[in-house]
Amino acid sequence: MKEDTFIKSLEAKRTTALKATENLISAIEQGIITEQTKTRLKELECQISQLDFDIEQEKQKAYTFLTPEKIKDYLTKIISGDIENQTIRKDIIKTFIREIILYNDRIIITYNFTDLTPVKNRNIMLKEIKAVKEEVNKQIKPALLKDYVSYKKEISPP
Repeated sequence: MKEDTFIKSLEAKRTTALKATENLISAIEQGIITEQTKTRLKELECQISQLDFDIEQEKQKAYTFLTPEKIKDYLTKIISGDIENQTIRKDIIKTFIREIILYNDRIIITYNFTDLTPVKNRNIMLKEIKAVKEEVNKQIKPALLKDYVSYKKEISPP
């Protein structure tokens, strides 16, 4: 909870700095330009950049509190939950399924825990992989025959 409050205070400071920057830009547009306005504008830009960095760093800290035990407990709770409970069903879908595409003749389910591409693209890839394997096999077979291998011949260099 403290992290949320701190992030909100950083975001409030960033908003204030952005408003001050906008006011300075408006003043510059009206012709009020001095060395102080230039300096102040640079200071605000640096402050905004630092606040952006700090906000992102604080958000990242929130993710570091996940331990393997917490993840295991969460997944166990979802898996062992009452399947009749609508909330549990939604949690299962949100956790394990990235998208479901429904066609008239088929359904495509993309899971969150896999790096494989969706089924429609995977079928194309599998055909391409088979074609490449066949081409490689055509090239390798002559090289494996002992008459074609240069180190087995006495005359030819390796």
